[in-house]
Amino acid sequence: MMMGLDYICTTSEWFFAVGRVLGNMVDALVEQPLSRLLKHIILCYLRLSDNQRECDALRSYLPNMLRDATFSSCLREEPTRRWWLQEVNCCLGVLVRVG
Repeated sequence: MMMGLDYICTTSEWFFAVGRVLGNMVDALVEQPLSRLLKHIILCYLRLSDNQRECDALRSYLPNMLRDATFSSCLREEPTRRWWLQEVNCCLGVLVRVG
């Protein structure tokens, strides 16, 4: 499993490409929230936060919608997903208010 993360984090270009795609997906979710897709996006960010070298970049690249209460209604009935999102923000040293 670490192979995929190591591969993405090999170059900044690949890392930021993945970050851009995830950010675009988060932007799209604001218009039409899909709980299942949000779950997978949060898990991707959680996995990316495992790479200590890229945490600084990820901290500035994490969409604001994942830092504030934008998706609180989507996560209200999903305590595990809410915890994952809080964990992402905690790993990045970001204060967050979710649900």
